[in-house]
Amino acid sequence: MQQESTPGAAMKERRKHPRTETFWRGMLRTSSKALDCRIVDVSAEGAQLRLVTPQIGAAVGVSESVMLTVEGIGRVMGRVVWQRKSSIGLQFTDPHTIAVWSAAIATPARDKRGRLLGTKLPAERPTD
Repeated sequence: MQQESTPGAAMKERRKHPRTETFWRGMLRTSSKALDCRIVDVSAEGAQLRLVTPQIGAAVGVSESVMLTVEGIGRVMGRVVWQRKSSIGLQFTDPHTIAVWSAAIATPARDKRGRLLGTKLPAERPTD
């Protein structure tokens, strides 16, 4: 039996930890390169990243170990769990830094929409 989807129907959330939208800028380091990125959202165990400059082909491979650095927050080791175009799903792998990032999510200032404040990327600045 196939279940039909209706507009506005709520999808069941499958994540263990809620995600928080951010405007954080970051640096994603692989074994061979450093990539500027924007952290789209973050939780206690992972983050969704968007590369600033889209790559030709995959920028990183699924299961690749990486390090994400965000100024004012710190560094976290992770593993790429998915990659689509210029977006990457990262699972944090270091239990110590998970606690640091969880505290960073819980305490910083937020904008009117509830997103964590941070530095917007140049491509996202409004054009006046």
